Amino acid sequence: MSTNQPVAFVRKIPWTAVSSKLSKHLAQFGHVQKYNVPSDTETGFHRSMD
Repeated sequence: MSTNQPVAFVRKIPWTAVSSKLSKHLAQFGHVQKYNVPSDTETGFHRSMD
């Protein structure tokens, strides 16, 4: 990843959030090239980063 690209860190995403809705929500802030939501391999839900 280029160091001159803007990066955002988002916390407190509800564990019920689905990728398609997250993409749509993030798009209101501009073009999002890539995002990563770490997930728990046992549950399949994203990990809480509190």
